[in-house]
Amino acid sequence: MSRRRAFAICLASCLLLGGCEPEPAAHRSASRNRAAWKRARVELAFGAFSATREVFDAQLMPDFAKLRRQQGQQITFTKVYAGSEVLTDTIASGFAADVALFAHSRDIESLVAAGLVRETWRDAPKGGIVCRSIVVLAVRKGNPKAIRDWSDLSRPGLAIVTPDPGSSGGGIWNLCAVYGAALRGHAGVAAEDLAAREFLTRVEANVVERRASASDSFRAFLAGTGDVAITYESEVALAWLFGHEVERVVPSSTVLVESPAALIDRNVDAHGVRAEAQAFFEYLWTTEAQKKLAYCGFRPVDDAVAAANRSQFPQPKDLWTIEYLGGWDDAVRAVRASPPAQPPK
Repeated sequence: MSRRRAFAICLASCLLLGGCEPEPAAHRSASRNRAAWKRARVELAFGAFSATREVFDAQLMPDFAKLRRQQGQQITFTKVYAGSEVLTDTIASGFAADVALFAHSRDIESLVAAGLVRETWRDAPKGGIVCRSIVVLAVRKGNPKAIRDWSDLSRPGLAIVTPDPGSSGGGIWNLCAVYGAALRGHAGVAAEDLAAREFLTRVEANVVERRASASDSFRAFLAGTGDVAITYESEVALAWLFGHEVERVVPSSTVLVESPAALIDRNVDAHGVRAEAQAFFEYLWTTEAQKKLAYCGFRPVDDAVAAANRSQFPQPKDLWTIEYLGGWDDAVRAVRASPPAQPPK
């Protein structure tokens, strides 16, 4: 049916019902102008886990906004960055994000359960994964504590910095990395469950600082707290970009961090910005966006960009995924079931 015929039917219905009159031509013109202005200026609400703040604020959002300006549209962003667990709760409880990037898929699944995200979110490119990283160790210049692998983290008196797993996706990834590496025989203990749990407990007993997010935790390390930080590889790379003289220790065994994005479907429809949100969402997998992620220390999911930046990202001897621990639910149960750590004396 043509729009003209649809308008005629609508108008006829109004007249039959009474109380409806054709809108004056001047009013119709003003309405069209307001609608056109509204579509030319769109605000998107975006949320992401804290470690991605710099790449989004300085690289990805300005680049996307520039692309849209070339098409005659001005895009602005309302932004929230937080530990992934906090971010998820914030979105579930009121922050009406249109697009969000999470530290891990478990957070998206909780929003699916809440009816905010479609169950088909993994139909996005690369299964919804926008970027990757690995869990590494950051040490002071010259590595004065001679930290070479996970086994060194259980030494008495060592001061460790890591995010709070109750609020930070990075904190959860770090616990899984320690436990999984021990379970795989890369922590100097027997490769079995009880020994791995006990090793994780000894490592946690050396933790002297827990911040709410991965970025806050790493900033505390850069400011002088602790001997070693358990952190995303991307945090170390970003520190290098800003001139910090820290060193990266890649453990012999570590977990591949995979960070997914999702459209928050309920919100984009409520805001009337589905087209713009979808465009920004799809932009994250473009070659240009993937290059910017690689520059800021994130492992790109684009195969060509990954190949071009291979020398930037060392391959651990034993790299595994969260599926080794049975997926996220099993992994979280395993690391939280470890004997409670005693605070350092």
